[in-house]
Amino acid sequence: MSGGGEFQRHWRYVAGLSARADDVNRLFDRFVLAAIATILAVRAFLWLTGYPQIGGKGLHIAHMLWGGLLMLAALILMQSIITRWARHWGALIGGVGFGLFIDEVGKFVTQDNDYFYRPTFAIIYVLFVLLYLVTRALLRGGVLTPHEALVNSIEYLKEGALMEMDADNKERALALAKAADPANPFTAPVQGLLESVEALPPREAYFWERWAAWFRGKYLALMNRPSFRSLLVAIFLGAALIDLIEYRARLPELLRDPNALSFSDKMGIGSGLASSLFVLIGGLQLLRRRRLLAYRFFEKALLISLLINQVFVFVRVQLLGILDLVLVLFLLSALRYMIRQEERAAAA
Repeated sequence: MSGGGEFQRHWRYVAGLSARADDVNRLFDRFVLAAIATILAVRAFLWLTGYPQIGGKGLHIAHMLWGGLLMLAALILMQSIITRWARHWGALIGGVGFGLFIDEVGKFVTQDNDYFYRPTFAIIYVLFVLLYLVTRALLRGGVLTPHEALVNSIEYLKEGALMEMDADNKERALALAKAADPANPFTAPVQGLLESVEALPPREAYFWERWAAWFRGKYLALMNRPSFRSLLVAIFLGAALIDLIEYRARLPELLRDPNALSFSDKMGIGSGLASSLFVLIGGLQLLRRRRLLAYRFFEKALLISLLINQVFVFVRVQLLGILDLVLVLFLLSALRYMIRQEERAAAA
């Protein structure tokens, strides 16, 4: 075999390893949400029960060990079963296991094995942020390549051969097959096989799916109200002005004595000030009737709060920082929806 042919063969092998699943974002979200919910549930349970210990006679079975067992179970499940169903349950079980594992990080970064180490939640938060950023960078956006679309359509065929294929999965698989490269010798046979398969009628939605659909409908109806958008802008500008007034009162103290405030307080002031300035710049763009540009400045302000300021919020108030985080995530979600609406209007 020539050198060029050998290189192409190895390149095709590497490309095959990099094919993403069409539902990878949902899998990752399920993993992260399961991990966060587990951490909150464990902390609440331990607080309510007085921090009991499993063991005795000098032994203490930490819940980190149960987390390791669950992550092992998730790996075995995903390695043993080749369906998409296994990946979804693996993400859920693995997320619970990771939550149990990382909840005890305070014990392993302190000399005295301090579970109540104050910066624990900041460490956990930074870890999840880094995990999110790295995963999003590896995913390279949400659009599958023609190669990945073909591989995923075959995945649907495999699951259909085992459990039969309902109409929703058939429609999704056909859309993926049509997005594949027509020159690939597998594309036409896969399309033909999918079109010849008789699909089952759509199944009845589970109760949590009905709740999610209801919530999504209410959320979109709220987002589409001009009055809500005006209220959201007012919240951004009001919060920025309040923060600037607070920083104006604290900056002289910091300038007089740089050691008067802790490092987390200094970083919180710096990131909060940068976030507020972006909001004010966005407000000026609104006055010039540049809504899309204004929303992008608001988005930058929220990202600074999410990636920097929120870390030091967890250092200061620990678990109570969840409330602030939920608010920031809601505002960011609403703002990104508004950005998409403005982009569609501009394109039209």
